[in-house]
Order: sequence, then C-alpha cells, then structure tokens
Amino acid sequence: MGSVHFINYQNLSILHQDFSGCKPEEVIDLLQKSHEIMKSQPPHSVFTLINVKGMRFNGNLIQQIKEAAKLNKPYVKATVVCGLEGLASVLINSVIAFSGREMKVLSDPEEAKAWLWKQSNA
Repeated sequence: MGSVHFINYQNLSILHQDFSGCKPEEVIDLLQKSHEIMKSQPPHSVFTLINVKGMRFNGNLIQQIKEAAKLNKPYVKATVVCGLEGLASVLINSVIAFSGREMKVLSDPEEAKAWLWKQSNA
C-alpha cells in the first residue's frame, strides 16, 4: 500500500508520493490525499518525489493522474518521477503534455532526492 507524506532530505521538505506496487483504485485515493496536502502549501513551493515502481495502470487511472498533475501545478516547484518501467515511461509523456508541468524522470529515489535538493538551491 502506498503513502503520501513529507520527508526531509538535507533540510528540504519533499512531498513523497509513494505509489509503488499500488493498484489503480489505491492510487486514485492517494492522488486525492496528495492534492489536499498541496492545497495547504504556498504557490510554487512544493518539491515532489513520485515513486511508481510496480504500479498498475488502467485508462481511468491515467486520466486521473493527468487531472491531478494539472490541479497541483500551481503548488509545485519541482517534480521527479522514479520507478518507471515499460509502458509507464511512455505514459509519463502524455501526463506532462496534458498538465503542462515539467517533470524530471530518474531511476533511483536517492538520485531523485539529490536532484530536488539541487533545484531548491538553484
């Protein structure tokens, strides 16, 4: 089961959206929780790390992800997606195009945290 919570990396608060191994209906619930958290943050202030390793996708979920990415855009400063495998790496491009958000794709969560930290100091 996934989770959405803040983690600390070198004094940077990162919203970790861990969808790894989740079924589509679990991810939809987590997307709603994530949006509630983001709405409570100042505009363009949230650094997000999204882990989708082993996550299952379907058409409805892809649409929900697109909508969530678009809704959360005003709150996000930088996003990294990690754990993409196979078809999921193709799907991320449709999410980026639909939401208008820039997202970095990296394979390792530790590398992702380091990249977000660099963005916070740029």
